[in-house]
Amino acid sequence: MHQPSPVPSVSPVVYKVSRGGHNVRAVHHPFSQATIRDLCKAHRDYGRDSPYFRGLLRSDLEAAVVIPADLRQLFSCLLDSTEFKLWEAAWRQLLREALPSLFADPETAIDENGNALTLEHLMGEGRWTDLTDQASSIPTKALQTIREHAVTAFFSMVPDGPIIPYYKIVQGTKEALLSLWSGSPEQLKSKYQKWP
Repeated sequence: MHQPSPVPSVSPVVYKVSRGGHNVRAVHHPFSQATIRDLCKAHRDYGRDSPYFRGLLRSDLEAAVVIPADLRQLFSCLLDSTEFKLWEAAWRQLLREALPSLFADPETAIDENGNALTLEHLMGEGRWTDLTDQASSIPTKALQTIREHAVTAFFSMVPDGPIIPYYKIVQGTKEALLSLWSGSPEQLKSKYQKWP
């Protein structure tokens, strides 16, 4: 019968040694909902640029070995669908640029099965969508690179100008509805930028 470990683990990937001590296998545990909830709450309450949120995100991700599926799940909770697609494209580009340096390093050039790393490996796509395959095949050093580039892609997504919440756009008492939304986006920004 399997006995749970007396030391709780928050790592999404845990490495277990076999009874003889000769083999090490990776076991995937998804991010806890409490961790994701805390990160989403900090993101909502303090914003992406706050030192608190940045520190919390970095510490949660650096305290664990995470696989591409975990990163996708986390960032899909932090971003809306359009932002998520932009983040994923930026992440893909960063990983594409990092691939030659991963090939140059003997620790990250091949996966645990002897296959050369591909962009599909790094993104957890195609044949590599299975969580167990991601956890057991991708070298730990490559997983660290994947994580770093995911965070870099997230923090490099800067909105084009200040964000005006919809609830702050109010129709004036003598303003026609069509005139409220008429004009170019630049005119709308300058018109409602003055409001608190």
